[in-house]
Amino acid sequence: MPNTNVLWGLGCALMLVVGLIVGRMGFVGQTSSAPSASNFREDFPLNQVRDQSFKDQDVKVDGNEFINCTFDNVVFRFAGQAPFRFVTDHFGKGTKLGVASDNRPIQAAIELTAAILKVDSAAQSMTPGNNQNTPPANK
Repeated sequence: MPNTNVLWGLGCALMLVVGLIVGRMGFVGQTSSAPSASNFREDFPLNQVRDQSFKDQDVKVDGNEFINCTFDNVVFRFAGQAPFRFVTDHFGKGTKLGVASDNRPIQAAIELTAAILKVDSAAQSMTPGNNQNTPPANK
């Protein structure tokens, strides 16, 4: 379950950065015939990657739709140049996942997300009833 929370957090942070990039590029405020929930064309032609296993490698995310793929100890590389999608994918138990980018704003979002996760993890370890950080009761 922790891997799911990390992926959601990273995904949200990356989408925030993509929105900031698009805003800086001058696309914000332009009118279109239909509003889009994404910063990319709704009909963007994603490259479908099906039933593949990725282990101990970097995986390019931009422009790919991963369908029923397995990921084990990978680093997802996101440049912010194209949308992506994960559909019914699998992540190895106890696997290490990372996200990296050469795009400075995306790197900043990744660092921000990592810092937030550390703070959240520290806060959860200090909750009442957690034996690791609870002082011994006085007798």
